Amino acid sequence: MEKNDLKFLILFFYYNRPEMVLNAIKSLNKNTYKNFEIAFIDDGSDQPGEEVVRKELKPSFVKKTTFYNTNDTVEAKIERGGSEFGKIANEAVKNSDADIVLMLCDDDALFPDYLDKLNKFYKYNPKINYAYCKLKYYDPTKQSYTKAKENEEDDHTKLINPVTNLDSSQVSWRRKCMIEKDFWFPYPRTRNLDAVMFVHLWFYYKHCAPIKEFGQYKAKFEDQLGNRDHGYYQLDFWRADKSYSHAEKTPLDNDPKDEYSVKWK
Repeated sequence: MEKNDLKFLILFFYYNRPEMVLNAIKSLNKNTYKNFEIAFIDDGSDQPGEEVVRKELKPSFVKKTTFYNTNDTVEAKIERGGSEFGKIANEAVKNSDADIVLMLCDDDALFPDYLDKLNKFYKYNPKINYAYCKLKYYDPTKQSYTKAKENEEDDHTKLINPVTNLDSSQVSWRRKCMIEKDFWFPYPRTRNLDAVMFVHLWFYYKHCAPIKEFGQYKAKFEDQLGNRDHGYYQLDFWRADKSYSHAEKTPLDNDPKDEYSVKWK
């Protein structure tokens, strides 16, 4: 590890998927970059994930992991109007000294060299605050992520507004953005936490920069929580000091009109 290598915070979201989460854990074990920490956040599962992570994740990586649990119930979520995933994620970000933040959902997986590629990208592009990678789709109910090499891929080739285009681990951002601009994950909320965060990033930093490298294996299967309509839709903005609603109509494709310099090598 070089002296100026960046540190990553992986927000690992889990809820009641002790078998499916093994893909995510195995992908972390194959990770080639070592300067990272994990915030494992369990949303009050009936089938808790901490034991699975402690058993399956490399011991040296378990030492890098902080375990959180909302200890929430279905009844409390319904009464409250959503999960407190976001509240815990905000706490993890505030407690971290990482440079770059990304999410990992329990049904997804990471390419082994993803963090290596992100480290080089952000070091070489110090003015870029958030970026997205290419991904491969796979069905975790039918196959291991390691068998997805020939599967369908998502290969955007231009700077985009990512609100309806991108997904969880596909996007990473500098932690200082959240601190300096004071924007956070919303709560109570269960669905589309990633999309709300991407709205914040787009609102302050405009188009998301493409890395043009693979980074995420994206789960795609029936009865998936993250499924949502594409096209135009409305999201709620949320700030730590003030809740407010902002209706932003966002087209699927948005050609950038402004100049944006991105270096690849």
